Amino acid sequence: MICPKCGISIPLHMKKCDSCGFDTEGNEAKKLELQAIEDASTNPLYGIKGCLILVAIGVVLSPLVFLYNLYEEAVSMHDESVQFVMQYASFQMTFLANITLKVLFLAASIYMLILFLKKKKKFPLVYVMLSATSSAWTIIVSLLFYICSLSIKADVVSLQDYFEPQDFRQVIITCIWIAYMLKSKRVKATFIH
Repeated sequence: MICPKCGISIPLHMKKCDSCGFDTEGNEAKKLELQAIEDASTNPLYGIKGCLILVAIGVVLSPLVFLYNLYEEAVSMHDESVQFVMQYASFQMTFLANITLKVLFLAASIYMLILFLKKKKKFPLVYVMLSATSSAWTIIVSLLFYICSLSIKADVVSLQDYFEPQDFRQVIITCIWIAYMLKSKRVKATFIH
């Protein structure tokens, strides 16, 4: 076992760390957790390797992507067609919901990055939740804007105006990464804290 206070190796039968005096007997659950962490760090599947490198790149870039999405929304407010439809309450509510969720996604992606860097046990769950909700929201907001367009009887409105092929590709890619995060032995071996 590794002492959580000073990092020195302590035999399991010891009650205190010889180096710093940390009481290892005080909490049996903590002792078992420290042993599990030590065992995991010697596991060949532990660490950011393999496909987990691609996840790492995505996690590091995700706050920047969400920030850029917010910037695009702000810039689009100056577009004449957007200003025209914003006079309708249904568009205003959909736009406000979209901005609000994008701000929440930005905050969640920063939280997810922190969990990733600390290799916290919660990371895979937060990754799955954020990936699923952001992909689902992309489809939902497109559908909401389409419905709003129908309600104001906009000229020749079609679903193709609101849905892009990359939206559906993103959903498929998200499903693949969610399966990886839930089933991968490397993910289970790496996120243990």
